[in-house]
Amino acid sequence: MANAISKRQKASRYTDQEVEQGLFALAMASGNTRRASAMLQKRGLRVPHTTLDTWKHRTHPERYERIKQDAYPRIAEQMAEDMEALFAAEVELEWELVAKFREELANLKPADVAGALRNIGVTKALNVDKSAPLRGRPNQIVGVSAGDAQARLKRKLARLGVEVVDSTAEEIPEKA
Repeated sequence: MANAISKRQKASRYTDQEVEQGLFALAMASGNTRRASAMLQKRGLRVPHTTLDTWKHRTHPERYERIKQDAYPRIAEQMAEDMEALFAAEVELEWELVAKFREELANLKPADVAGALRNIGVTKALNVDKSAPLRGRPNQIVGVSAGDAQARLKRKLARLGVEVVDSTAEEIPEKA
């Protein structure tokens, strides 16, 4: 009985609003209890990661799932903002590294030049691929065979009510 009382006392230590904040932080941290605990700590609410894990898996799993679903648009927006901030910082760092590489280029051993060239080429390709969608361009081109294109066209024409007849043409020689 003493064990049941201590569990009840632990559970009631947090208000309903604090539990909600904890579950929301957990959703924002993609389920990572340690990160959620640290987020809450920064906001002045101390909830151990073990408590968050208990709420997530044992005492409030349905509530956590609901909060996670409801919060997804905010989570996705926050993730996009974080990724854009990281991208900006990484671009700045990349420019600094390019400048440093330029300074050190003359000091490279001939054996290191090929590896450096390969690494620069890979980085350049990645930057081109990742920047294309930001400019509204595709980053992947998928080829379609002539047979696939013909079959797709036939299906579209059939939906429009156009009858397509398979046939072959035969060249007729001109009479002189």
